[in-house]
Amino acid sequence: MLDGKRAYQKSDLTQMQNNVAVAEKRTEEFLSYFENRTSQARRELADIDPAAAADFASGINKTFPKMKELYLQETQYLREIDALLAFIREQSGPFEVTSTSGIRFRNAGDSAEYDRRIASINKLAASINAMKVKSQGDAGK
Repeated sequence: MLDGKRAYQKSDLTQMQNNVAVAEKRTEEFLSYFENRTSQARRELADIDPAAAADFASGINKTFPKMKELYLQETQYLREIDALLAFIREQSGPFEVTSTSGIRFRNAGDSAEYDRRIASINKLAASINAMKVKSQGDAGK
């Protein structure tokens, strides 16, 4: 339900998929920008102060792998959401949207596939949240 008054239409699901695609593209663009800007900063610092460049490189080498993993997980999360939306949109079997249990499929195989996809999304979300909490704790040290 979008607003509690009507079930999702295929056009709503398509728009959600478009939004997910935009978010995925922006995530990838940010990671690429960060990698490029970091490389540029390393070169510029090396020309100015080699010791500062070494300190900068040390910090980046410690934090970048964690940040990259976070963004890769977020990209996977977005891809899983996209796959779920495609599954629902392209679903040939009948389903209904209920106010108490969400989407309910009449075909047990479809229900199992939907549940598997939701579990995967929830696992990724929990992993991303744990990584963010850990990085915020590490930043405070």
